[in-house]
Amino acid sequence: MIFIDQDQKRYWLLAIGCWLLAWLLQAQELPTIGVRMTDPKDPVCGMVVLPESAEGKAEFQGKTYYFCSDQCMREFQGNPTKYAN
Repeated sequence: MIFIDQDQKRYWLLAIGCWLLAWLLQAQELPTIGVRMTDPKDPVCGMVVLPESAEGKAEFQGKTYYFCSDQCMREFQGNPTKYAN
């Protein structure tokens, strides 16, 4: 669980599926978290994932991939060639 404080409001982000969180952030319904352009993205949903807080990681063809949720990691592991760059 992650929480973000902004404008005297607390936003709780639960592991309910990274696709929903990514959609809400794109719709600007939630505040964005400061990320760098070099931060890795979850190859399944495209969400920026900081390696130190990733829910999981996997190696494929010598490259490390980071995931926002177990669901995205399992999806990747089922067909890594579909999601690998």
